[in-house]
Amino acid sequence: GGAGGGGSGGSGGGAGTAGGTARAGLYQEVAFVVLNVLNCFLHDNKARLSTDPVLDDWFAVLVALLASPAPVVPEFITTLLLVVRHFLFSFRSMVFTDERTFFVGELCLHVLRYCNADHDGVRTAAATLWYLMITLNHKYANKNFARVKLHSTIAVSSLAGQWNEHHHTLRLKSALEGVLRYVGVGDSAAAAAAAGASSGDGGARSDVLVVDGGGGGGSGATTTASSSSSSSKSAGPLSEQVQALAVRLFSVLKNSVLISENRRDAEMTAELYYRLSKSYVESPVLRVTWLRNLARYQVSQGNVTEAGVCFVVVAQLVAEYVGKRAPRQQRMRGAPKPSAFRAVAAHIEREAGLPSSNQAGVYDASVFSRDGLIRCIEEAVQLFRRAELYELCVRLYNVLNNIYQLDKDYLKLRSIFGAMVTLCDELIAARESQSRLFARYYRVAFNGRRWDEFDGTEYIYKTPPDELVSQFCTRLLAQFEHKFGAGHVHVLKATDDVAERMRAQPKHVFLTVASVQPYRSEKETASGGGGGG
Repeated sequence: GGAGGGGSGGSGGGAGTAGGTARAGLYQEVAFVVLNVLNCFLHDNKARLSTDPVLDDWFAVLVALLASPAPVVPEFITTLLLVVRHFLFSFRSMVFTDERTFFVGELCLHVLRYCNADHDGVRTAAATLWYLMITLNHKYANKNFARVKLHSTIAVSSLAGQWNEHHHTLRLKSALEGVLRYVGVGDSAAAAAAAGASSGDGGARSDVLVVDGGGGGGSGATTTASSSSSSSKSAGPLSEQVQALAVRLFSVLKNSVLISENRRDAEMTAELYYRLSKSYVESPVLRVTWLRNLARYQVSQGNVTEAGVCFVVVAQLVAEYVGKRAPRQQRMRGAPKPSAFRAVAAHIEREAGLPSSNQAGVYDASVFSRDGLIRCIEEAVQLFRRAELYELCVRLYNVLNNIYQLDKDYLKLRSIFGAMVTLCDELIAARESQSRLFARYYRVAFNGRRWDEFDGTEYIYKTPPDELVSQFCTRLLAQFEHKFGAGHVHVLKATDDVAERMRAQPKHVFLTVASVQPYRSEKETASGGGGGG
């Protein structure tokens, strides 16, 4: 495409538009040139690239083009997907059977993202490429495409965590239905499998999460699609596996819609993310994906401490795997024990551990590895530091310190010790000045028949340190009046007679708010769990 700016001269607005058009055109030209160089290089060096580490660099450039947020014309995307197709055919055995799984992981993420594109041509090309990945994986991995299953579910889970509107899932749902029809599932069966992705179907309760129940890599999801359609072809093993995968992906999409419907209630949204992560106990990689989604959401809400705790939970799971569950030759010497993480978050001992079975495809080496463990700990440290919880940072640095000491990595040790000196200086200064302000906590009781299953329950709410109880009550009132209507929500004091108010106004809902202080048992205090927050 040319870089021509079609605007006539004129005022600043027209010039700005012309400049933006010129920049977009220049980007298109550069992108096409880079893509052409990649394709030519692949064509000329295909014979030696399978054993040459430069292929990883070539692939990194390809991923950068796939992930680029800059606006591109549909023709470029379809051409880019053709280059991906060329890459898959050139290295199909290595991509789908090699120990390195990042090829499939990256491609599933971006190809499925393009399956949700606005442009019909791009969406069709992406759906076709995704099905090609399925068939190649099925052919070269003993009639099973576990790798594409796992990374497709991770990709949709990750994308769903970023989307916050229902219409953002409709195009992807349509693309998946098209793939189901192509493999011979049939129109009625495809529609039945996709029914769960709708937000208003079947009178289902709006707070019930859909869980497929299958493992991360196997095809154990229970299918709900009808197989009696007269238009469907005989469903062979491949079509049955594709249908099972589609059901799993539709369940993820429905859960993303559910989260979107509750987006005005930040606490409920976070709770839904957490429930989703717990529902994937049998699939550790998906559990980690939803914990990361929860961490991202908590950061967006300003809850950096909670986001840090998410990464601590992930770190404990990874440490358990590399220390005890990984193949013997891949185990990590001196892997951190659970007590190391309980010193940071005491409640972590109540979190479910890894599943009892080591099913193939359940673990992703990019996450469940020594490097993955270190990355999780470092991300948690950065978040706790933003929250001024320097004590927790020091404890996590001690975990890294032990790892690097065993490895005799003195460069890393020097970096750790330098960071700990800085943290201790900040901690001493904060204690002397008493400048840190920690969160306030309120107990909120929900009463009234219209709360449904929440009637009679109590929750602890955490608020910023400068938010007074009156401001918190006003925020709660506005939040729930949006759901129940103005004048139907009442915020009460702990001394008010809730039962009497409920009898007088049976169609109204009530919130009883009381300020509370954090409590730590002697065991938690002795271990230092919970830090300063």
